[in-house]
Amino acid sequence: MDSISKKEAGYRYLASKQFGKAKECFNHDSLLGDKEASYVLGCMHYYDEDFENALKYFLLAASQGDDEALCKVGIMYEMGQGVDKNLKEAFSYYLRGSQRGSYACTFHLALFYLRGISVKMDIKKGLALLHEAADHGYEPAIYNLALIYYYGQYSLTSNEEKGIEYLKRCVELKYGPALLFYSELIEDGIIKEDKSKIEELRIACLENESID
Repeated sequence: MDSISKKEAGYRYLASKQFGKAKECFNHDSLLGDKEASYVLGCMHYYDEDFENALKYFLLAASQGDDEALCKVGIMYEMGQGVDKNLKEAFSYYLRGSQRGSYACTFHLALFYLRGISVKMDIKKGLALLHEAADHGYEPAIYNLALIYYYGQYSLTSNEEKGIEYLKRCVELKYGPALLFYSELIEDGIIKEDKSKIEELRIACLENESID
């Protein structure tokens, strides 16, 4: 079986919840330098809360050229998962990933600037990075902009109309937290839509839960 069919077999085993066999297949391709296989292995170990091995495979995937793996490594350093918590290292990985085109990394980098984490607080730069990630369709960035404008965070004047505009964009993308918040605004009468939509949105939220 060639390397491509091994990976495809890994996905089939994953879909049928045969996780041990899936790991064997992905490990085969990972050893051959397949960044996608290494990344999937990192995710599988992460969901198993085997953070040490998750970090190992995310680092391997990053070295093989997977930009999103840099974000996962950054998150693990930020949270202290499988490694001692180190916010400077987290910032470094987010910066590298952002420079390589990962909008997940750009999003996390924006939060570091907005909150002054391991870097001098720079709201202007943080918002610019957040807009950059949002402009490329990264849902958590769009949602955070919705909250920032709606509530007037980071010294900005509240602009509910603009906040709801961003929120609607996120709802169209079926981003879980946005679906829930939108349903709450309908329930409170802030957004004038049929209240029968509330249950529909909350069911969709459960179906589209996000861990970002």
